Amino acid sequence: MAGATEQLEGVRQSEQDETIAAIATPPGIGGIGVVRISGIGAASIAEELLGSLPPPRAARLYPFRDGRRQV
Repeated sequence: MAGATEQLEGVRQSEQDETIAAIATPPGIGGIGVVRISGIGAASIAEELLGSLPPPRAARLYPFRDGRRQV
């Protein structure tokens, strides 16, 4: 099994360096919205938007913060 720092076989290096975000809830009116982020910049993006890092592989409710750090 390849280590985390090794290039994955069949995956271009640029794909490994990308950070992606995707809406993970269906369209329409709902009580929650889930945004999934993944990649090398995910932790810094989450910390900037949420104010702290959530624990790995756990669902938590966090308010979003704008550029002025306000909800």
